[in-house]
Amino acid sequence: MHRLLLAEAMEQRPGSSLFRDRITASSKYGLTVGNYNSESIALTELGNKATRPRNEQEQVDALREAVRSVEIYSALLDHFANARLPDRRFMQNTLELPPFNVDPGWSGPVISAFVADAEYVRFLRSIGGSPHIVVEGSTAIPEPLPTTEPIDPDVDPIRPESNPDLGIAQGMDADRGDALTERPVPMQLFLSHGEDQSPLEELRGILEEWHVPYLVGDEPGTEGLPLSEGVAMTMRECSAAIFVVTEDEVVARQGTGIVTRRPSVHIDYQLGAASLLYGQKIVILKQAGATFERNLSALRVIEFKEDGVRAVALDLLRELIEIGALRLVSASGG
Repeated sequence: MHRLLLAEAMEQRPGSSLFRDRITASSKYGLTVGNYNSESIALTELGNKATRPRNEQEQVDALREAVRSVEIYSALLDHFANARLPDRRFMQNTLELPPFNVDPGWSGPVISAFVADAEYVRFLRSIGGSPHIVVEGSTAIPEPLPTTEPIDPDVDPIRPESNPDLGIAQGMDADRGDALTERPVPMQLFLSHGEDQSPLEELRGILEEWHVPYLVGDEPGTEGLPLSEGVAMTMRECSAAIFVVTEDEVVARQGTGIVTRRPSVHIDYQLGAASLLYGQKIVILKQAGATFERNLSALRVIEFKEDGVRAVALDLLRELIEIGALRLVSASGG
């Protein structure tokens, strides 16, 4: 397909960074041939299987092969095959040391993207309440990784108040697999949004009226960094998140007549990373009609309609307080 026609079908500007990122990513996953400067872009055989499968298993196999096409992901799947995924800080250490030798500035974003992809194609599963990498074709039963580092009796490696070097990205409870309620970071919210900016602007106005600090993942302050790394840095400075899910893409399922309206793909990746960082301290503000492929049953979801985000502001405040993302204080600050 001609590059310009593809951009039109994706409802993207052909010169936009989002279009370039998606074309580059699809090529890295082995799904397409051609880059964002090519006259035409075509599906590979793997891409055809992923987008036009004859059955569900063929699609799953194709998507898993696509994940395997990314060299670092394939190496991580082999390294952690049929075992418990370790605490994030140990994963970062693993990535930054041989044989991976990932630059420390990139280890965090690599982990976030890897976890999101592995979960999406079911390489990553929850077993006994803990995350495990399960590689099909092996008869091995996943077992927790043994503790290999000596424990300092004066430092609890999990609780941040006893370990000041433990950052937000590493503040995970190894036994529960969810985020800790105490974090050595300011109480501020990470805002993720799609292409429709109006709900975000409403949300910003509400938070400013409440005097709630927040950061938006793709705003200035991270200039000079790739978007993925800049967003990861912003996420680490926050203690909870609000995701504004809007109808960014219209997808018609071939032969069924079914039309779905889903958010931008980067929302799904950021949500995977946020789940690792914040656990269940996430609220989804979902536009009525928007379809999200990820299972949101464990998160707080608030639907807003034509009357906008402000109409559900009190519901949002209630949810943020209940999950511990905010707390009410008196006017005197007590």
